[in-house]
Amino acid sequence: MKKITAVILSIILLLSFASCGKKTIDETTTETTTQALTEEPANVEKLLYNQSKGLALAFMFTDSVDSINNDYVLWNAIGWYVAINSKENKLKYLTSEELIQIQYLFRPDALPVEPDEKNAGWIIKDEIEEKNAIYRFDGYINSFDEYYSTVDFIVSHTINGDDVVVAVTVKNDDFGYEESFSFTYKKADAVYSYRLENIVMPEKNNTDDSSEAEFTLYDLEQANKVTTLLGEYKTIKVEQYFKGKLDVVSNLWLMGNDRMIAKKILSPEYGEGEEYQYAFNDVFMSYIDNHYVGYVLADTQAMDVMRTGINDNYIFGYFTYGNIVNVSENKENYTFNVSYSYIDEDGLGKDDISSYYEISKKDLSLRYAKWNIGTEYESEIKFYYDCPIDKYGFAEKWDEIQYKSVTINCVEMSDPERNGTIEFGVPYNVEIIPYDNNQYTIYANKEMTNEYSYMGDGVPYEVTITNAMG
Repeated sequence: MKKITAVILSIILLLSFASCGKKTIDETTTETTTQALTEEPANVEKLLYNQSKGLALAFMFTDSVDSINNDYVLWNAIGWYVAINSKENKLKYLTSEELIQIQYLFRPDALPVEPDEKNAGWIIKDEIEEKNAIYRFDGYINSFDEYYSTVDFIVSHTINGDDVVVAVTVKNDDFGYEESFSFTYKKADAVYSYRLENIVMPEKNNTDDSSEAEFTLYDLEQANKVTTLLGEYKTIKVEQYFKGKLDVVSNLWLMGNDRMIAKKILSPEYGEGEEYQYAFNDVFMSYIDNHYVGYVLADTQAMDVMRTGINDNYIFGYFTYGNIVNVSENKENYTFNVSYSYIDEDGLGKDDISSYYEISKKDLSLRYAKWNIGTEYESEIKFYYDCPIDKYGFAEKWDEIQYKSVTINCVEMSDPERNGTIEFGVPYNVEIIPYDNNQYTIYANKEMTNEYSYMGDGVPYEVTITNAMG
């Protein structure tokens, strides 16, 4: 259980973007969830307690109080607030007006913003009518049930003139952690009665004063998105070494607007020979019967997942959550460790500093990393940019031959919200097959009368998937 706290909680903080669709809602469920924002301090528990709980969860693995200025952290705070609120009144969404209110509460000096792309799939924007929408937070609600159902919140407040100070302690005895936060809200003259004025975080969550880091983990994450890096460099090569032996080579490049990965896995430790993996816009590919086959989840949000998923966070995946410590620099690079605290099997607090990084001073791009230092799992990663790469035969002629269209119909799915049509273009020798986590059948037409089979390279095709068993 050495790293369980950090791993479990950091995983659920890594996601984003909003998908749109025309929807109607039951008029009986349109009760506002933020009506308390204009109430008097006497109702402060209803007004600010749940919002403060959401803020506390959003700040669990940030390294600066300034993180509220990051759209990703802002939307995490809103998402966790809605998840907490949904347990009390079963409302799972906010209207556009309610979003403006809560964004003003959390970040009063900034204009309202749409969800950050990292929250893709966790927030769904449904258009009700022109200039009106609701935002559903199903991802946060489901993850709250899975990961935070055993969390206890200890909340209190004090009122000092126009200021309301809400103290929140997040506690989980199962995982042995306890974090305390303080949020000060000031009475405002605007339509929305309060605004966040000050945040006090747990001491161990603040960036180590001795590091004097000029960047945060959030800065590194943004700088090392694949879309960011491929805007600066034509190619990226990543070499991973395990126990001193080359283990994995990943090659990344941009073809038009499409992100590409070709990976070779050597597995010298296990002697299993070479294995190749490919990805096109976040869909992993296998080479079967002389063409590439990729599987996508049968969901009308699949296009957003393809645009913002695995590939774009590929390089960032080499970072861990925690505090930047031991920063030094030379002419070209910064070097540092990332430390985080955890509770070991004996219930003792520990600090883990087993990762080391080198990043470019010019653009914060990763140049070198070492993980699990001093353990049997120690590995190192080397990064190269604008260098020769090996595509291992992947994507041959893709930039020469026109893409074909693929239409996926999702019909009578177990969740009606997933019904609809997905349309996108793929290279000429790629087959996209939908799948589902429930029992399903796929057909070659929308009427669900013809059995599906691949139509051949260069041929546009339609496929229908359903959970309804005939």
